[in-house]
Parts: sequence; structure tokens; C-alpha cells
Amino acid sequence: LVSDRGANEVRVMTLEGEDVLTIGQGQLKYPNDVAVDSCGNILVMDTGNERVAVFSPDGQLMASLLQGTFKDRGNTHSYISVNPLTGAISVSLDDIHKVAILCPPIKTAIVASGCSHLF
Repeated sequence: LVSDRGANEVRVMTLEGEDVLTIGQGQLKYPNDVAVDSCGNILVMDTGNERVAVFSPDGQLMASLLQGTFKDRGNTHSYISVNPLTGAISVSLDDIHKVAILCPPIKTAIVASGCSHLF
């Protein structure tokens, strides 16, 4: 996975560097970082839109998280990670020197793929 701030998209690539899928065209603004959860969902630090954008493994926008929690001040570089054991999502809010941690809900919904995340 590559977040391309200049093209405002995320690219899924093979190890050889060939494009497999392009995500977020027309939906992302300055994507800065990308992570994948245990269900294969793609979480994008969408800096210019001041949110975390969640895409399904096939590239469909599913949800927006933390909308407006941090502000894009022009040179914002925030990062995202997913804990593979707990599912907790960590987001750095660089301009205000803070970290937000989203813990998964106690009750989860089972989706068609059999994975259990609520977005």
C-alpha cells in the first residue's frame, strides 16, 4: 500500500511495484498514511479532509472516523496504525502533539466476510 499525497489516492501494489488497485480517487485529500486492519479494511489518514477514511478491501468507502478531530495546517503529517491483536486504532495528531486511540466496541457486527468490525 502506498499513500500518494500528490495524486490524492492510495495505491495497492504487488511486491514488483505493479498497480493492483487505486483507492480514494476524488475522495481523498493529501492522504498521509495507511494501515490495514485484521479484516483487510484499509484505513487512510486523510489529512486534507481531516479524518480517517475507511475503505473495504475492494476499495469502497465505508466510513469516516474522527472527522474534524485534528486540523490540517498545511504541512500536517499524521500517522495511523492498527494493533493486530486488539484491533485498536492509533492516530498521531502531529500539529497538536497528541495521539488518539480508538478501541474496538465490545459488541461487534458480523459482516458478510465473517469479520467483526463496526464502522
